[in-house]
Amino acid sequence: MFTVDAGEGSSVANETPLKSQFHEQKLVEHYCRQTQLLKLVQGSSGRFVANYRSSRRPEDLLAPIQLRLDFEYRQLLEISPQLLQLIVEEPLQFQEAVRYSVYGLIRSHLKDAGLKAIDINQLHAHWRLVGLPFTPGLQFEPRDQLIRLGLSQIRGILAAFTPQETLVLQSIWYCGSGCMRNAIQTSSTDAFLVHEILSQLHC
Repeated sequence: MFTVDAGEGSSVANETPLKSQFHEQKLVEHYCRQTQLLKLVQGSSGRFVANYRSSRRPEDLLAPIQLRLDFEYRQLLEISPQLLQLIVEEPLQFQEAVRYSVYGLIRSHLKDAGLKAIDINQLHAHWRLVGLPFTPGLQFEPRDQLIRLGLSQIRGILAAFTPQETLVLQSIWYCGSGCMRNAIQTSSTDAFLVHEILSQLHC
């Protein structure tokens, strides 16, 4: 249980149940239309259209569209507190909502421009939460987690983690001359042995 302080005696608690994905996408779209983010989306889409019309190359229709969207904490409190709750509780779910919502806006803009819709994988929408104040209410209880954090200091919100990977480091001798093709020798013909080098240094 945690609370995002809204300041001045108000707060946004995490007790409201989350809505469907379609509802979340509509919340993101509504926020974009109420803020400057819609102009950023239209600007990126407009540059994509202008680039294709100037070149007329089919491969330019496969070009990526990159966006960086800043979600202001205070604006979220005023326009959509539910969206702020979603960002704090489910950042990955919010990221998917941003992706599909922005994709819908760009697809609509391309349709108005007379172009075919792009693939959603061409869209690279990066978002961040700006202006989130430090508050003791925004704390995750360690006892509620599966992993004991121990003595630690955490700043920010964990959006995702990657599974562990095993890396294998392998080294082999390289034979510069006189070797059979595709053969790995057990000793190097071009490298001095370590004990020989050490003996020369002590002489």
